[in-house]
Amino acid sequence: MRLTPLEQFFIVAPREPTDRPMKSLSSCTTANGQIPAKWMQTAARSGLICATLGLWLFTGRLSAQSLDKVDFEKDVQPLLRQNCFSCHGPKKQKAGMRLDRRRSALKKFSRRVVPGSSETSMLYHRLIGEDFGPQMPPPGALRSEQIAIIKAWIDQGAEWPDSLANEMELPPLGKR
Repeated sequence: MRLTPLEQFFIVAPREPTDRPMKSLSSCTTANGQIPAKWMQTAARSGLICATLGLWLFTGRLSAQSLDKVDFEKDVQPLLRQNCFSCHGPKKQKAGMRLDRRRSALKKFSRRVVPGSSETSMLYHRLIGEDFGPQMPPPGALRSEQIAIIKAWIDQGAEWPDSLANEMELPPLGKR
């Protein structure tokens, strides 16, 4: 008798030898119609192992996603440039905030972006809902994966490289 990999895993054999694979536990009952306790224990253990393995894989996947390092230049800055700079950039600074400048975004005591804590960062709260004012950006909410990138960046310490800080005021180009 040839067993499938799944049958081999559970190792459940029929009462009487047959050449066909077993379709249910009903053919494995004792004379009084009950499934042997040993088989029930094996099935329960197998179910517990499967549930534990599934939970482990699921939580491992979630933690692997949260461990991925978010790169400001590659991941965060393009989102800010595309969705925020029209109101919080070099030409316009609503509420006095510039998201193109590190000094303004990470301004101390303002809670705009609190490195290491998205839960206390106003930027994150304005992206996820209306508890702290209208949801941003006004044209429409960001997709959940975009919000997750900004959240992870903040929670990972909101690293903003000096080369991208945009702190220097460049003088206007003069006529030659």
